[in-house]
Amino acid sequence: MCDFKSEREEANKIWNERSEMFSKSQKQWLNGDKSGAKTSSEKALELEKIAKALDAEAALRIFGEMNKNLNENEIDLHGLYAEEARRFLQIRLESLRTSGVYRSLLVIHGKGEHSKDHKTHIEPVVLDFLKGEGYLVREGYDSLRNKVNEGTCSVTLEPLVDPSSLKIKLPPEKHRPLKGFPPSEVIDSPQTNCCTIM
Repeated sequence: MCDFKSEREEANKIWNERSEMFSKSQKQWLNGDKSGAKTSSEKALELEKIAKALDAEAALRIFGEMNKNLNENEIDLHGLYAEEARRFLQIRLESLRTSGVYRSLLVIHGKGEHSKDHKTHIEPVVLDFLKGEGYLVREGYDSLRNKVNEGTCSVTLEPLVDPSSLKIKLPPEKHRPLKGFPPSEVIDSPQTNCCTIM
């Protein structure tokens, strides 16, 4: 098992130095030392760049370790920060959809047991991203619809219907079965050769 804490140790040290430098800058500014405040602020920004680079390196190591024994249609996001997890997931989805080999992806986002507050931070970001992109997501299940656990979800990779290709028709009121029905439009989808009432 990958030791997430030790992988982030160096970056966390630099983040702490950066926070201290920003605090120093604020105190210098309040005491009228504008030149010193500017110097400290610039140092803090340099430390921030270093910390981000170290976090990026740590994320690559953690991701590699967690996924080294998995198939391409499985991805484990344990140990990553939420935004890192979203980026790795996005890259994998694009790769799988381009290759066309797999029809689904099992995403292991975890339940937050390894976080400081024991709450999941990756899951909401992952689910919001997937649903926002229009993917069909089954929470807690694998691609075969087997219940796995709460820290997973299955994503269907089949091509989505392009909304611009749909023909929208609104039948005259007198041809609707009930007054005011359907409430919106009847959508005729050329991909499915069927009519869906929404």
